[in-house]
Amino acid sequence: MLNACREVLRTVNTLVSSVDPGQFDRATPCADWDVRALLNHLVWKNLVWAGLAEGTPRTDATADHLGEDHIEAFRTASEAALAAFGRPGMLRTSFGVLERRQSRGDGRDTG
Repeated sequence: MLNACREVLRTVNTLVSSVDPGQFDRATPCADWDVRALLNHLVWKNLVWAGLAEGTPRTDATADHLGEDHIEAFRTASEAALAAFGRPGMLRTSFGVLERRQSRGDGRDTG
């Protein structure tokens, strides 16, 4: 399971790395999100999963999780999620329901 997740994150990292900041304001198939908001969402979800696995749920859905370096933000968040779920026994742990709030990356969320 972790190997499959690692491969997916590696592939997504390649896509994230191919995005130039000059493309951040471009539209995505999700009408409410531009490229920057989508990237912020990808980082946020990795942080959410890491926090859930570590027992420290995140409450900063509307924050800017990309900072100045979207590639490093995604890499760091991905590594945090993999490390958290890579701890012994984590894949057999039940976590309950995850709140459904999605950050757009611009100070608003999709609630």
